[in-house]
Amino acid sequence: MSMKLFCMLSLAAALTACAHQGVGESQAASEPPAANAITNYVGLGVESLAAKVVTDYMAGEFKALNKVLAETDAAKWQLTQLGDGSIRLQAPTSMGFDTDSAELRPVSLDTLTKIAKVAQAFNKTTVHVFANGRDATAIAFSQSLSDRRAAALATYLNVQGIDDLRLRFEGSVNANPGVLQILIKPIVTGAEPQAWMSPT
Repeated sequence: MSMKLFCMLSLAAALTACAHQGVGESQAASEPPAANAITNYVGLGVESLAAKVVTDYMAGEFKALNKVLAETDAAKWQLTQLGDGSIRLQAPTSMGFDTDSAELRPVSLDTLTKIAKVAQAFNKTTVHVFANGRDATAIAFSQSLSDRRAAALATYLNVQGIDDLRLRFEGSVNANPGVLQILIKPIVTGAEPQAWMSPT
């Protein structure tokens, strides 16, 4: 286990322990990647794209993801290509999680596995995972739940083969309530740090 994974596992365990006071929810068994620890790409061995090939590269990934979603029961996932070439996948939180739960629903795993395989193949990108919503009245519980949902989704993508160096995740209770998002950003040569910057 890498030190990054160990540190992130400890943080997730602390979040889970706080959130589970009075809540009978089972913990996910896998470890979350140390996604939020990335502040400097230098020396990480992460591959980048020349600016002139970004459009074609991201168009290829968009096409592959569109094919995956068409082949799965993923009608509620919305796939959008943004102006900078980034790709956004968005779905209702209920596609991935039951109410007040941070454990991925089994019905979502096939689609997430296929999304991960495409993102793994197109590895000159970063993958940002967002869980946004408020299931409960208490904001503190909702923030913790959103954090744990984002960590659970990022963990699953990591287990499916996406390098933890490429992953970031965050939860929110303010923006886009009830929505899961996966944002795939190109790593452009000479502007690499921008790929790890959160758009929020």
